[in-house]
Amino acid sequence: MPPRARRGFLPGLARSADPAPFWAFHADARPPAEPFIALVPGADVPLVTLDLPSGLKGAAREAVARRRICDMLGLSPDGVTLRPAPLAGQGALWQAMLLVPADLQDQWSRALAGTPAQAMLPDYLTLPAAEGMWTIRTGGAADPVQMRLGLQDGASAEPALAARMLAQMLAHLDRARAEDMPVILRLGPPLAAIDDALAATPDLTIVQDAEDLPRRIAQPQVLGHGELALDLMQPVADAHSTMVARLRAAILPAALIVVGGIGWAGYEWHMGQQAVQDAQAQRTVNVADVRADLIPDGPLLDIRAQVSRVLAERRAGAEPGDAAPVAGPLERLFRAAEVLATSQAQLERLRLDPEGRLELQLSAPDLSALERLDADLRAADLTVRAAPARRNPDGTAEGEVTLLPMDAGAGE
Repeated sequence: MPPRARRGFLPGLARSADPAPFWAFHADARPPAEPFIALVPGADVPLVTLDLPSGLKGAAREAVARRRICDMLGLSPDGVTLRPAPLAGQGALWQAMLLVPADLQDQWSRALAGTPAQAMLPDYLTLPAAEGMWTIRTGGAADPVQMRLGLQDGASAEPALAARMLAQMLAHLDRARAEDMPVILRLGPPLAAIDDALAATPDLTIVQDAEDLPRRIAQPQVLGHGELALDLMQPVADAHSTMVARLRAAILPAALIVVGGIGWAGYEWHMGQQAVQDAQAQRTVNVADVRADLIPDGPLLDIRAQVSRVLAERRAGAEPGDAAPVAGPLERLFRAAEVLATSQAQLERLRLDPEGRLELQLSAPDLSALERLDADLRAADLTVRAAPARRNPDGTAEGEVTLLPMDAGAGE
């Protein structure tokens, strides 16, 4: 693709906040001196989607997504960077992701260092997009074809491969309802491979100008559906590091207890009273919990590593709707930690009572945040009893939530 900056757009298209002009990356070309958005070949940065269980969350979800992608494509984890790509604000995290070869990422980053580049995106993400519409843009006979097959899908490929991909997508369309068929916005010069695939599909509406789209299609937008959030110039660790930081901030007292499993409940039960004896007694109770819930046999050489591995394996193998029972305190606390990591609430204090109930004292910016947390905990298959929340004079809120054993009633 030759290097160029593009400022003009087709009639009928809208741009999101009028971003800088596009410049198609080329290793031998000098980047513009004015602000621009660099476009890299989409064929080198594919958008891949996975079908992950909805119950798989947090760091375990990311780990499973990375492992599946590398196994499926035969990639080395060190040779490719994965970036979560929930386009249009839809889809669970790590359900769709961009695959960026590490060597090309380094090459592009070095070439753009010191330039006024505002972002770097795969070229297909700059096609106009709208719900219910596919956009296909061709160039010369040897140029890659760029396709945006809905808001959450896209690809660039050489013409023959693009034609096969397009034919497969068209073959899976449900033609029962004409209004559910996508409208095709066909941009660029004629190209036999692409146009033949479109012509072989009946009942398609194909237009060459955005102004000719049916009224049921919203005005197409360029970079109007969250595409700039996938900027390849941003550090890839941001999303994961933020999640890890929130997890640690939310459950720092509890995290060490979960992975250590030694002396934690006894310290809360009888703080300052016979601490040494209680800690030793509680270690025996915790080992029994681990035996009952997670590791029924075999030596317990490193409880922290063994518990973490078993929990990760359970979540990796889970299917939607078949969550394992959440009976033991370790399992309940681990499940609650994942919910807390994505909420606005903060854990202030944790206590385990002799009946196995986990009492969480929480703070939040407002009462609605505590209400949302209560609903999310219940959705995670936890049995919850919530005390009435309190609103502080500064508008913040405090509350207490009790995680009951699985066999206890919510109204206990």
